[in-house]
Amino acid sequence: MLAGSAAKADAPYQSFTFQSKLYNAAGTAALTSASVDVTFQIWSPTGPNQCLLYEEKQTAFNLSTSGGIFTAQVGSATGATKRTANDPGLSMSTIYSNNATQIRAAGANCTAGYTPSARDERVLRVTWDDGSTTQTLADETISTVPAAVVAESLQGKAAADFINVTGNITQANMAILTGAGDASALHNHDGRYLASGASTNFNMGTGITSTSGRFSIGNATPPGTHEFHIESANPTQRMTATSGGAGTAKIEFFSGTTERASIRATESGNQLSFYVGASDEALQLDTNKNAIFGGNIVAAGYIQPVNLNTAQDTALTATAGGMWYNTVEDTIRFLDDNGNKRSLVYSQMLDSYILKNGSTALTADWNVSGGANDKKITGLATPTASADAATKGYADTLVGSYVAKTGDTMTGALVVSHATNPYIQFNKTSATTTNWYLQYNASGAAGMEFYGGSGSQTFRLSDTGYFGIGNSSPAYKLDISENRADWTAKIANTSANANGLYIYTPNATGTESSLQIDTSAGTVFEVLANGKVGIGTTSPASKLEVNGASRNTASISNATGTIDFATGNLQYTANDCGAFALHNLKDGGTYTFAVKGATSATCSFTAYSDAGSTALTVHMPTDHTATTVSTHTIYTFLVMGTDAYVAWVPGL
Repeated sequence: MLAGSAAKADAPYQSFTFQSKLYNAAGTAALTSASVDVTFQIWSPTGPNQCLLYEEKQTAFNLSTSGGIFTAQVGSATGATKRTANDPGLSMSTIYSNNATQIRAAGANCTAGYTPSARDERVLRVTWDDGSTTQTLADETISTVPAAVVAESLQGKAAADFINVTGNITQANMAILTGAGDASALHNHDGRYLASGASTNFNMGTGITSTSGRFSIGNATPPGTHEFHIESANPTQRMTATSGGAGTAKIEFFSGTTERASIRATESGNQLSFYVGASDEALQLDTNKNAIFGGNIVAAGYIQPVNLNTAQDTALTATAGGMWYNTVEDTIRFLDDNGNKRSLVYSQMLDSYILKNGSTALTADWNVSGGANDKKITGLATPTASADAATKGYADTLVGSYVAKTGDTMTGALVVSHATNPYIQFNKTSATTTNWYLQYNASGAAGMEFYGGSGSQTFRLSDTGYFGIGNSSPAYKLDISENRADWTAKIANTSANANGLYIYTPNATGTESSLQIDTSAGTVFEVLANGKVGIGTTSPASKLEVNGASRNTASISNATGTIDFATGNLQYTANDCGAFALHNLKDGGTYTFAVKGATSATCSFTAYSDAGSTALTVHMPTDHTATTVSTHTIYTFLVMGTDAYVAWVPGL
């Protein structure tokens, strides 16, 4: 918000003083920010085609103790640092000029250009920003009021633009300006002049002549019909860019308003470029004397590279490319894209273009014959038939290396392709019954099959990673299927063939299988097909049958009220008797629990077949009483169905 302001023009129209008081965004209090940036703009009179004439930015006004009041000096010479990138670069005198001459052409922030009228005012627009709020004050009008004792300019005209007369101003003294005589005297430099509106030759100084629309330097009668002529012992033309490294000097060729070509040199580097059209670079000569073409090199004759001997060849360093002739090796040499030196072997059979990367694009069949055995054609497109290249080239492309019976190693990938069931076959002898081969899944599904000499499938690997032996559709990581009255699978010690793990079908029908673990002493563990497990016996009659003694390896100590028999069948505690919860008592199981407390107390029990959810009915002995201090009391639990029967022995 603007509360009162003052704008005063200072001679000679270079600046004026601006003072204002700024308020916060709500307009309720003075702005007290410690750092405020203010942008000042001067515009042409308000209207539909208003043009920006001037813009500057002043930063870091401290209003924390000024009550929002600040003062700024607005205006500067062209090129001043406080002018912004949006500033059109006009002098202050031009900005205020009303001499009916266009002072701003159409462009950014000026739609139609601006030519002032005699009494035009200007508009001041002020915008402030304290980092959190940006506001624009109401526009102010700047009126042109003559107030200087000695004016720097009059309606934009500087003192040097006027004629200075010494002595009295009389009609005679001013006749050259006002009389009917030859007004061309104003243009007279050395007695030779061109009358205003005349069409003839004129001399602009020694050696500079214009003749019938042609311009000549160094020859008053330039030969030929060209429009521009320079003649001297060492003619020189110079163009200097003054953009601080960002400029570009150009010679442009137009047809009407259409740019056909140009020659350009940048101020930032030593290079010369030739363009076709307005923006297509056809040739660049860089600072390393390289010629970089934007298109192909088409020559009616031939391109002759420089001649170098082997020593000079070796001394060359990698550049962006290059080609030369080695006079010792009698071959054309070039640098590839990686800076490696290569040789281009010539041939009368070569019907091609030589590409910049050293490869050859064939336009006709290339027949190769003779040469050393280690010479080959590389880089061929993938053949589709054996006739597409010589046998060696065909094998190279498909296999990646020369294939022989012995001694050679394949260095590339081996790809086998066929419309149906591609396979690789290994022949031991000429008899096909001993052959073995690897084949893509015959059913068409993804996977791999292995066949033995009999032609039958031995095992299969599916695309899901399932491996089947005797099974053409494996459903598990290892899926073994066989119907026989013998061992189905065996893992044995090679030095003692009877030892190991066996999967066995014990009858001739092959319909029942068992799992056995054998040692040299015989079968030590067997799981029958009906689910019965035998340890030390091959014919268990119950779910678990042990031929021999069994025991727990250790008892389990408990210090809590929950006794979990999932950790072992023998549990004990040094706590006094109390209420104990017994977990994981399984049907048919026998469990032992010992108590030795420091205080005589009576134990009570709740029992569960799981971790505390499915309760069992606990049956305590009728003579059950309190324990004896510092002695063991042994409890035995026998689980039958949903009942847990308890026996106890106190005072041990």
